[in-house]
Amino acid sequence: MPGAPVPVVLTCGETEENAANNRRMLALLASAGYPASLHELTDLHNYAAWRDALDPFLTGLLRLVTR
Repeated sequence: MPGAPVPVVLTCGETEENAANNRRMLALLASAGYPASLHELTDLHNYAAWRDALDPFLTGLLRLVTR
């Protein structure tokens, strides 16, 4: 739909140095009307965390935008 906000999914490790910035970004996106979610994983910025974020969070986003 033209003009509709794009859904956003953010993922990060809950103890990553950048986690606080992701929380602020979530608040900013939500205040701008974007359907956004943040999922904090127990791992850090590594392959295990990326694998855990891929499914269900990012695959869920793909299902949402390809309907």
